[in-house]
Amino acid sequence: MSHFVKAKPIDVIKHFALFLLALIISGVMALSHVSAGATAPSDIGITRVTELKSVDLPDSKTVEGEGISMNISVPYFILPIPEKKLDISSPLSFVVSIANNTQNFIRADNDTLIPELVGQDGRSLPLQISRDRQSKMRNLCWLVEPGTTRLFRSGGLAWNNNKLQLRGDAGLGYFWYFDELKPGEYQLRFIYDSPGGKVSCYDVETQKLMTVKGLGKGEGATNFIPIRVVQPVSINSNTLEIDGIRFELFMPERVLTIPSNQPNAATFVKLALRITNKTVTSLRFQQLNTTLQILGQDGKKLRWKGRGGGNLLAGYNCPLVEPGENVTFSLDAKLFWENNLLLLGRSERSGGFIYFDEFKPGKYQIRIGYNPGAEVSCTQELSGDTWKGLGATPFVGFNLVEH
Repeated sequence: MSHFVKAKPIDVIKHFALFLLALIISGVMALSHVSAGATAPSDIGITRVTELKSVDLPDSKTVEGEGISMNISVPYFILPIPEKKLDISSPLSFVVSIANNTQNFIRADNDTLIPELVGQDGRSLPLQISRDRQSKMRNLCWLVEPGTTRLFRSGGLAWNNNKLQLRGDAGLGYFWYFDELKPGEYQLRFIYDSPGGKVSCYDVETQKLMTVKGLGKGEGATNFIPIRVVQPVSINSNTLEIDGIRFELFMPERVLTIPSNQPNAATFVKLALRITNKTVTSLRFQQLNTTLQILGQDGKKLRWKGRGGGNLLAGYNCPLVEPGENVTFSLDAKLFWENNLLLLGRSERSGGFIYFDEFKPGKYQIRIGYNPGAEVSCTQELSGDTWKGLGATPFVGFNLVEH
């Protein structure tokens, strides 16, 4: 591309260390550099340096950048503490958007976003950075054109070395985390800081290292969003209570016979989730948010796969559950063979099909999760609040035996 200047390889680790040192001196521990494929003319002029101004809000302080608008949203904010012994985390599905209303291209990716987490005492928790040894991420070119928006999604609550951490992608093969979280209320926001000027990065399309010049400076911050970390309470072997909501798994048959490897042969599996509202507030729940989660014989979480699908946002039943009442969602599945692989799968109400594959005789664990996503269009008039939490039943064991 003619508007790119070929660059010399850069010392990424040195750049990262210098950037962190500068942020430590200023009182904020931050992230460094990574991105993913776009381009910008090298002769774009920088017309102004972004100015910051603080605006006091009733529940937070928001930093607004001139020409840069930011927003953060979450489909849920109640995070249950995952079991320490299992290979399971509680994902935090946040969306951070950066809208470029300036005249210049700006650079925006995970390394330009600095998370801030405020505890119950009103103080910011120390932000820490660690190397993700499994990542081979390069410093990619990801730029935001004038008049466009860049979105970010990642994060989760997990155990590491007996410490409960909130963590996310910091870019360049690093991740950020806040250590030793405890049950309680927190406030989360992201600060955006991109110095502008020029940057050396790897262009995915050309697979070459490039120098992009004339980038605009970008600064800003989202508002604070609440996060509630809660300790699940075990009611019995099939039921967990999370922040006043009980999640109960129904699976009558725990020994499942593997069907013959023939067309249309299947073993049907009865599964259901009962949700009981133990709070004093009427709440709505959506069956679309229910998921199957399975642990393999090695205790590791199996990855689900899917195909097909319909309109995920229209025509769903969203029952209102009064205090003390419950609702039951059926998640019936089946065991069957496909291309000589043993699958466990179920049809989705959206018209799609999800499944787990490569099963063999032995013991597995299963649970039903409740993971709110996009708001759906319900078939009935809405009243009452939609529950904004991440839920799950306990894991229960089941066995696959040969025919």
